[in-house]
Amino acid sequence: MSLINLFLILIAVTYPLAKGAVNISGSRDGRLGATHESGAKAIAFLIFLILAISFGFRGIVAEVNDEYVYRNRVLRMVGKELSVVLPDSSEYIDTIACWIVSRLFPGESQWLLVYYSTVTFALLIIFIYKYCDNFELGILLIFLLNIANVSMNTMQQMEAVAISTLGIPYVYKRNFVKYAIVIAAATLVHNSAIILIAVYFIANMKPWSPKFLGVAFSFVIIMVIFNTVAPNLFSRMEIFEEYDDTFGNGVKIITVIVAFIPVIFAFFMRSHFPKDDTELNYAINMSLVYAMIYLVATQNKYVARFGMFIQPYLIVLYTKALTHLKKENLSTVFKFMLITGYGATMIYFVQGIRYTFVWLF
Repeated sequence: MSLINLFLILIAVTYPLAKGAVNISGSRDGRLGATHESGAKAIAFLIFLILAISFGFRGIVAEVNDEYVYRNRVLRMVGKELSVVLPDSSEYIDTIACWIVSRLFPGESQWLLVYYSTVTFALLIIFIYKYCDNFELGILLIFLLNIANVSMNTMQQMEAVAISTLGIPYVYKRNFVKYAIVIAAATLVHNSAIILIAVYFIANMKPWSPKFLGVAFSFVIIMVIFNTVAPNLFSRMEIFEEYDDTFGNGVKIITVIVAFIPVIFAFFMRSHFPKDDTELNYAINMSLVYAMIYLVATQNKYVARFGMFIQPYLIVLYTKALTHLKKENLSTVFKFMLITGYGATMIYFVQGIRYTFVWLF
């Protein structure tokens, strides 16, 4: 099976939603919700099963060595006590999860993929279900924004991304303490999640204001410094020893161009958006940060991984934009351009990737 085929399956599942054959829109701008809550939850759960099974029971397809690293990590834990393996990493939640997998299924690392896929897609779907306008578009954006493809390799980090979405409502409510608790949990899954502490303060600024632009470009400078010192620093701290190819050449130019699409879209469509939609404003701010991360990532691929934590905000951006553009009869054109444009880039990024199911029952 290819990612394209799986994407087409999801379109078939969500198409009745888009055409109104299944009326499950709720009271919050077309989000799934109160009107037919049982039907909404049933479809959301069906989509979760499709994604969790497809990505959990698959063979290794990674072009980089992340999957091998995760699986070997579990295999090395077989027969060891938790007190022995826990001090080896500061990512305690992930270490405990891997240790449990090694105890429940000794010698069989496939179940680690099942664990990562189940947690990751469950949390992402909950986030889209509860906080994103237009559920079916949000689900498709998991593929269109290349989240599904990237999650194959960076499973541990994508789980941290999914956990971090639980903190986005606290950004909206400006509750830093609860937000910090969620990010702390995500950091214990993957240390790179610590960068999201800065997101709380950047998101709350006024889009396109001089203050925000200044902070955004300061963020770029920080990322450049990180890119410069990180390889030697991590080497001295013996971090990422498992990864031989983490640092090296930067991302492709086409990747950077695609990363700039959300912020360019937000800028040119700003006259169509209300200025008092705080959730949309947060997402617009994050779209600029996302573009800046990939600009720096031209020098180092690892920096691009920080962009993964911003992608949930892009789903908010596009689904919220659809809600506002509906009022001006621009939603059909927007969806066509979004799906065809991002669909073409998705085909480019996943071409040649195939995976087979690995059944363990």
